[in-house]
Amino acid sequence: MVAERLTRQGLDVVIVDREHPGHGSTAASTSMLLWEIDRPLVELAAIYGFERAVCAYRASLAAVTGLLSLVRSTNVSSEIRAKRSLYLATGSSTAELRDEHRLRSRAGLPGDFLDHGQLLEIFGMARAAAIVSSGAADADPLQLAHSLLRLAVARGARSFDAEAIAFDPAGAAVTVGFDNDREIAARAVVLATGYAMPDIVHSRVQAVSSSWAIATAPQPRFRNRWRR
Repeated sequence: MVAERLTRQGLDVVIVDREHPGHGSTAASTSMLLWEIDRPLVELAAIYGFERAVCAYRASLAAVTGLLSLVRSTNVSSEIRAKRSLYLATGSSTAELRDEHRLRSRAGLPGDFLDHGQLLEIFGMARAAAIVSSGAADADPLQLAHSLLRLAVARGARSFDAEAIAFDPAGAAVTVGFDNDREIAARAVVLATGYAMPDIVHSRVQAVSSSWAIATAPQPRFRNRWRR
């Protein structure tokens, strides 16, 4: 995605991957493109204030909307579908979810509140309540990654298999050394590291506290009961 955006801006781009592109955490993705982030808007607003919290949610929604638009406008060979998301109440009370829905409505975010009866009738789920929202999507992550990479290469990007083992940001250019004894000097470097922070990066502003990924075993096919 980064390579596609930079080549679209007319920049000279070199892509270096220590694995085959898409064969890392991309292949283990859930394929769900959800704009609802880990913390409810109510909690985020309590920590950072309403305006900053809403900016985070709107940026996440815009990211999914933008990816849908990108795939459709560039005609890349990747299937991506607009979906709705279902945000379920965690317990027997609907009070917290009603507060969440009110705050989202105040922020202009999409979503309808479903009480227990509506949720049971529409989705067959016996929970206290839910918020059903538009703006989500799903896609084949490996197909999408390869399609965007091909698009970037068609625009002139160069792609190589190698592992970065040295990184020097001093000077006018950033220099990256690789395990094949080659070096690349660039005006800027983007490290798309996924779940593995390379040893060459020594940050003074952040630290990795945990890193994890979950992949299920192959699941039997089933009929999707969600209505579009």
